[in-house]
Amino acid sequence: MNDKVGKLALAGGAFLPMVLLFVVAVAGDGVAGASGPAPVSSPVAVTAILSTTAMLRGAPNPEGQPAQAWFEYGTTSAYGSRTPGQSLGSGSVPVPISALVSGLAPDTTYHVRLDVQSASATVVGPDSSFTTSTGPTTSTLPPSPASARLLAMKVEDHRVVQVYSVACTGPTSCWAAGSASAGPLIERDRAGFWTPFSAPSPGPDAFLTAIDCLSAADCWAVGAYGARNPLPLAMHYNGRSWMLIPAAVVPGAFSHYLSAVDCVSAADCWAVGGIDEATPQMRQLIEHWNGRVWSVEPSPDSNPLGPNLLSGVSCSSVDSCWAVGGKTRTTNGTLAGLMMHWNGASWTATSTATTSGLEAVTCKWLSACFAINATDGVLQMVGGHWINVTAAVSSTTFPQTLSAISCSGPHSCWIVGAQYTNVGPIRRPPTGSARAEFWDGIRWVNASVQDPNGVLAYLNGVACTGDGVCVAVGMYEVSSQGYTSHHFYTHFFADQTPVNRRSS
Repeated sequence: MNDKVGKLALAGGAFLPMVLLFVVAVAGDGVAGASGPAPVSSPVAVTAILSTTAMLRGAPNPEGQPAQAWFEYGTTSAYGSRTPGQSLGSGSVPVPISALVSGLAPDTTYHVRLDVQSASATVVGPDSSFTTSTGPTTSTLPPSPASARLLAMKVEDHRVVQVYSVACTGPTSCWAAGSASAGPLIERDRAGFWTPFSAPSPGPDAFLTAIDCLSAADCWAVGAYGARNPLPLAMHYNGRSWMLIPAAVVPGAFSHYLSAVDCVSAADCWAVGGIDEATPQMRQLIEHWNGRVWSVEPSPDSNPLGPNLLSGVSCSSVDSCWAVGGKTRTTNGTLAGLMMHWNGASWTATSTATTSGLEAVTCKWLSACFAINATDGVLQMVGGHWINVTAAVSSTTFPQTLSAISCSGPHSCWIVGAQYTNVGPIRRPPTGSARAEFWDGIRWVNASVQDPNGVLAYLNGVACTGDGVCVAVGMYEVSSQGYTSHHFYTHFFADQTPVNRRSS
């Protein structure tokens, strides 16, 4: 697999596997008893809100003692209803729990809180509220894994190219970015037909790793160019053509890489990646577009003695963006997650004790704010804090990777990547198939993916539109006489309705 697929080399040439598990407990009201510290409650996140049902989520901490937790809910702050107690074990870290409540009244505001009990104390969490949707008194829950029709169809393309990212402005209008033998690759999808689009090249060895579109006449693509000391690459589409726009550089840095881009408006875009400095150490790089120029944005160095970089960025507003990546620990050489937040004034780093780095993030909806790693880890923002959630279970023990995530709404998200079926000896090429998971607002579900004819297929990018249609792009490898070639490969997903597409 090409080393430019959203993963930049860290010290020693190792790739960043990308991921993080970060959990924080928020104390509720309670007093520690004589037998030990009191358990800790958390705010409640409410997802999958329909007319008569809602999913309640929290992350209480038993604080080292056997504990249980439950949700209280009702139309007033006196509540009146509660869910069955759930065992938390006796650990010292927050434990994600959830409960589906039904029998609610349509168009009604409910109060909810999370209670935790151990031998030391009973702790009640902060009150929060949600409003059910207007509709009939009976509602249809999101599809179960057995009944969900998750796959539409695939498109194979036998051109030898490498594709890393995709952005869509509508269900029949998408752009894909990557690299080809002649330089940066831009592909355009119009009503299902993928065709090459002229892309300017600033120099040799140019490639694009990410693309984002605000509209059909406002798109950005980023990457790098240059073999020995790469420079950052940024280009913009104005509705007629792609044009090179100078990206900012850090004085004294040997190399620059941009690996992700996300825009809030035409005058507010963020691009993230990394730089190689004279130490030499890789450092995170954050750049901002103000409508006129790209500039380097100050960001805290959360790993002064080791390398770190950023691989994903997502913004929900002008004053809320998340950037994710990874860093190498200096004590034992393991990887740790790197997460930073923009509050409208500055970037701040979030500390974490995890041993993996993060690959991608999406936070367009508060109730569907996810970050993923490359080895099957998923984080979700719950009650203002990042917690680990259960991804779909794989049926194989071989390695798997998650590359990208996108949501069409708070109850509909897709993760794509690859599932290896053989990693083999060094002279035997790895084999495997593309992989996808679907979020229905309650759970992650494995989706069956059609593979092209090749020894290994993987999906590197996915983009969803507001109507529930998502497009994923990637590559499949064909080996012949010791040479492996990469070919363009796309998938079209729909939440429930198949979408027909044709290849050019």
